[in-house]
Amino acid sequence: MRVKLDKVGKRFNKEWILKNLSLDIPSLSSLSITGANGSGKSTLIKLISAYMEPTLGEIQYFENEKNYSIENIPQTIGLAAPYVNLI
Repeated sequence: MRVKLDKVGKRFNKEWILKNLSLDIPSLSSLSITGANGSGKSTLIKLISAYMEPTLGEIQYFENEKNYSIENIPQTIGLAAPYVNLI
């Protein structure tokens, strides 16, 4: 599945965690996310997995170059992390 982020931002209260992030993750690829505590790694993963909605921008999912509905993402992408409940 290809995941495309277009000018995505996430804000909690008045603080921007991510802002103006564009990223294209090709199908069958790997991605490493590194950074200091509080830098937005978990937020980015939650956005990509549709566990959380962006404040700004758009996240699109593609399967065989066809747009994949965000409603189907929880059945396709799973997120297991400390302090995060499973869907």
